[in-house]
Amino acid sequence: MLFRSDDGSGIPDAAGLASASSGESMALIPLATAERLGLTLQPASAAVFVLAGENRTPEDLIARADRLFEAPDVAAWGRRWITPESLIRGVRELQRLIALTAGSVALLCLVLGGTTLMSLMLADVRQRIPEIGLRRSLGATRRDVALLFVVESCVITGGAAIAGIALGGVLLALLAGRIAIPISLSSFTFIIPVIVSMLLGCVFSYWPARVAAGLSPAQALRNA
Repeated sequence: MLFRSDDGSGIPDAAGLASASSGESMALIPLATAERLGLTLQPASAAVFVLAGENRTPEDLIARADRLFEAPDVAAWGRRWITPESLIRGVRELQRLIALTAGSVALLCLVLGGTTLMSLMLADVRQRIPEIGLRRSLGATRRDVALLFVVESCVITGGAAIAGIALGGVLLALLAGRIAIPISLSSFTFIIPVIVSMLLGCVFSYWPARVAAGLSPAQALRNA
């Protein structure tokens, strides 16, 4: 088949397909006839549109079309079929790539944020050595001192997550009517970041809490 379109690409557009019955934008010519007329068809500009009926599957039509194109008088090569399944598969592959990229960036940000939190907590332990010694001398156990720093870290990270969620919600509300991207917010959208942030605070505050709990009352009071 030879296609003739208004833009010269050889692929009929929507307007050409709509007016195909009048012959204004598209001409369908058998390949054998085209060869006798001296017409040439570039493989890159050829396109075949196949519409599957109710009792036909795209795979069946593709198999029949492949047998037709493999005929000696056609010998079409470099064929590529685009079906709804291939389009969906491409979209899913793109979604997986985006999820992998976004997940890697998010993981990197969590690790950097966690190491920064641990450094700040260690500096806080050094500044609060007199307080730690006073608590230990008044009867606080190592577990009490460690739990104090872990709870403080969880409160800081949880508060930061809530503030970030509130700011993100405000920005999404402002952009909801201005961008053509569907936005879906559920309860997990707000709960999961808080839980992840608090777990992050627990994990990265373990070492500072252990350092604080390892200080003896006498050593802490000597450094007061």
